[in-house]
Amino acid sequence: MEIKNIGRKSSAQDNFIGPSCVTGLSVTNVPSGRAFNSGRIDLSWTNPSTGNTPVGYRVYRGVDLIATLSHPTNTYSDTGLPSGATYTYKVDAYDAYGFCGGSTSVGVTVTTVPATPSAPSATAGVNQDTVTWSAPANGGSAITGYIWASSDGKTNAAGGNPGGGPTTSTSVNVSQEANTAQTYTVYAINANGNSGTSSPSNSVTTQAPSFFSPPGFFSPPGFFAPPGFFSPPGFFAPPSFFAPPSFFAPPSFFAPPSFFSPPSFFSPPGFNYKSVGVSTLIRTPNGMVAAGQLQVGDEVVSLSIPGIPDNFMEIHNGEHFFTFTQEQIDSAEEVIATVNGISLHNSAGAVVVNTDIYSLDHFLVAKRDGVIRTIRSLELLVTDLIYNYNQKDFVPIENLEQNTEINIQVYTINVEPQDFFFTENGLTFDAYPVQWNL
Repeated sequence: MEIKNIGRKSSAQDNFIGPSCVTGLSVTNVPSGRAFNSGRIDLSWTNPSTGNTPVGYRVYRGVDLIATLSHPTNTYSDTGLPSGATYTYKVDAYDAYGFCGGSTSVGVTVTTVPATPSAPSATAGVNQDTVTWSAPANGGSAITGYIWASSDGKTNAAGGNPGGGPTTSTSVNVSQEANTAQTYTVYAINANGNSGTSSPSNSVTTQAPSFFSPPGFFSPPGFFAPPGFFSPPGFFAPPSFFAPPSFFAPPSFFAPPSFFSPPSFFSPPGFNYKSVGVSTLIRTPNGMVAAGQLQVGDEVVSLSIPGIPDNFMEIHNGEHFFTFTQEQIDSAEEVIATVNGISLHNSAGAVVVNTDIYSLDHFLVAKRDGVIRTIRSLELLVTDLIYNYNQKDFVPIENLEQNTEINIQVYTINVEPQDFFFTENGLTFDAYPVQWNL
């Protein structure tokens, strides 16, 4: 039954109160290349073909009237919308007699490219830098990767150096030439495109390897005795035992510098500490810090493993050989521990694991033949896997060097209440007992 208009404006030809409603309302998110918080929604509909011809159309976002359009317009674009917001739209036809009552409401979510990341944080390491950043708002669509670039031209973009394409991690290690300075930028990617590029990071100067004693540390020529007075390597007497200067032979008779260690580096034969190299980077809540720069009271990133007491080294009286289940590692919780003891020592021999430097007797958490266990640094194999902080998994060792003939300075670190702490490349734990002398 038709509803008749009984007012003064009724007519024989067109006697409905108002126009018919629009049909087929389509509401479409237009995300490609849209800047963050500048989303766009496109609307289209079919104008009524029966009843009164509308004068125009009113477009509503939720309960808000956002546009009034004249007939026969049947499209509209709503722009400048915040990323990730969800809206409903409807279109209401009207004429001189009134409104149709509105179309069916249709909902949609606005998506754009991600927000521009904040400036990364860069930390210098040995022959590499560590660059970290925070994930920005994703623009309503999941972030699929990041592209970083350094001021000296390196980038992980396809075709770049080192290339490889986007990384899904928010922390990367970038190989760099020692003693060079650079900054880093990063941008995020999602299905809609690329974010803006971040501001540059802090400038860092990549460190040179420091585990070999530099020539400047050799004893001055005045302390060398003629070659015939030297004892076999490892049995050198302290400088005060050398013959008086008047007995020294000319410099051309001196043994090559590679046979000498700095006087302060001597350790008793076979003596070693469970320690890390001075330049080894330790993970802290505020980024990487070289072991030589740690102080008592500083915080470090630690791990609480179910079934393993926090102070397991003390409970087991310094026992270092443990095994763990995969379930224990998977359910381990990252916590913050405090440095309560640091001791500087001289140590014979060193092991380099990726860029971390350890004494020969230090222990790391590693996986060998499917078994997760603690392994002495000198006994590590290139086929072992070490625990990676960023990936939260065991990964292959990229570089393993073992040298039993050099002498290095090392730091023994004690942390509490947990015994574990992370280096740049691995998971290790403190030593017990030890004499703290710093």
